[in-house]
Amino acid sequence: DAPCKENILKGKDVDLCRLPVPLVHDGDGGRFLATAFDFAPGGSISQVGGWTPARREAYGRLLGRLHVLTQGYAPPDPAWRRPVWIDVSVGELAGLLAPGDPGLARFHALVRWAAALPRDRANYGLTHFDAHAGNFFFDGDRPTLFDFDDCCVNWFANDIAIVLFYLITNAAEPAALLDEFLPDFLRGYRAENALDPAWAPLIPNFMTMREIDLYAVILRSYDATPDEIEAIPDAWPRAFMRGRRERIAAAVPYVDYRFDFSTPEPPPASR
Repeated sequence: DAPCKENILKGKDVDLCRLPVPLVHDGDGGRFLATAFDFAPGGSISQVGGWTPARREAYGRLLGRLHVLTQGYAPPDPAWRRPVWIDVSVGELAGLLAPGDPGLARFHALVRWAAALPRDRANYGLTHFDAHAGNFFFDGDRPTLFDFDDCCVNWFANDIAIVLFYLITNAAEPAALLDEFLPDFLRGYRAENALDPAWAPLIPNFMTMREIDLYAVILRSYDATPDEIEAIPDAWPRAFMRGRRERIAAAVPYVDYRFDFSTPEPPPASR
C-alpha cells in the first residue's frame, strides 16, 4: 500500500539506458524490457465446447459494455489518443495493393461513404476492432477479451461488423449462422448499450471494407498475387481468397443477409 513514484518519459526523452532495467545475461546486446502477463482464464470457443445462447449473449454484453465505457473516456494526454480508423486505412491499403487492383477503387468509394456518417458519442468512439473468436477466451460463460493492438477511433457499428464478419467467414451457411447468433448477441449488447436500428443496413458496407482489407493483408503476408491463390499453404486464407478478387470487382455483398437491429416484439400474453 506504499505510494508509488511515477516517472513519465515521452517522445525523444525515452532512452532504455536511462531506465533501471537489468542486464539479464552479459553479452545479450544491452538492456531490454520484459513484460509479463497473466494468462486469460478458460480457453477458446472451440476449446470450451462451442457457442451456447449464454455465451453469445455474454459476448454481446462485453462489446456493448466497451462501447458504453468509451463514451465517457478521454485520454489524459492527447498524444495517447488511438488512431482514427478512417484516416489511416486508405494509406495502409494503398501500400498493400497494386494500383490497378479492383479492391482499391472499391475501398476508396466506401471510405467516401463512411466519411459522411455521423460521429457522435452515441455511435462513435474507441473500439477494439478485432474482437473475433481468436481474441477472447471463455471461462464458463464469462469472456475475457485480449489483443487490443488494433484499437482505434471508429464507429461502434463497424466494431460489431468485425464480429459478424469473422463469425461467418468460410462458413458453409453464413445466413443460417447469423440467424442463430444475432438474437442472443444483440440481446446482450442491448443490455449494456443502446443500439440504433438505423445502423443495421450499414453493416454490409463495413463488412466489405474488412473483406478488402483482409484480401490485401493475405496477399502481403504470403507474398502472393491474386493469380497465385492456390499456392497459399494454409487452408483458411486459401479458402477465403478463392474468387475474392472477382467478388470485390463485381461489388458482390459479403453476405446475402438483411441485418435488423430492432428490438423484437414481446410474445403475446397467453390467455
